[in-house]
Amino acid sequence: MFALIACHVQATVDHSDYVSRYQTMQSLLQPFASEYAIEPNRTLGKTHRQLFAEFYKQATGKVFPSKYPHSGAWIACGRRWGNAQIARLECNNLSSMDRAKYNLGYHWAVEHLSVNEFDQLLLAWTKLGIVAPYMQAHCEVEEEHAGCAVSAVTSFGSTGDAFVRQGVLDHEDDLAGFYGECATLIRTADYLACEN
Repeated sequence: MFALIACHVQATVDHSDYVSRYQTMQSLLQPFASEYAIEPNRTLGKTHRQLFAEFYKQATGKVFPSKYPHSGAWIACGRRWGNAQIARLECNNLSSMDRAKYNLGYHWAVEHLSVNEFDQLLLAWTKLGIVAPYMQAHCEVEEEHAGCAVSAVTSFGSTGDAFVRQGVLDHEDDLAGFYGECATLIRTADYLACEN
């Protein structure tokens, strides 16, 4: 998602101001690079994927697969909502400038909502007795990343722009849909477990 958003900002090369665009790109790329443990003024660490694999093994006792499985309800849910996000970000009916603004709004919502989301996840796993460096790594940088997202929006335009605001709202709808489907999967699993 980060790469697609960055690509859409760069695609405004014929229409946007150079300084605004490079400042926006710097703000976009910092959270993207963080996924790979590339952080300014920090030593190179484990990628989020590596940390998640450790967390997965601790939580399930199983090794995290090197490739996602081809089928299953959970993977189908993740793919469906991942594809929905990509389709939203493509917004082929918009000009390159409006698409970039929309994408920046979507990114802003991703980063802003992640602050509380990871705080809650860390709290929940800690209550279960599982120390989760994966969650801790996110919690350490999410406030900073949310600031980067605001900076990306304000470097390129305005937080009040209609396309930015629509990107925010659409991300919230997508996230609600994803979590709603996850809740249904959990309820179904709990029901099936009670029946057995």
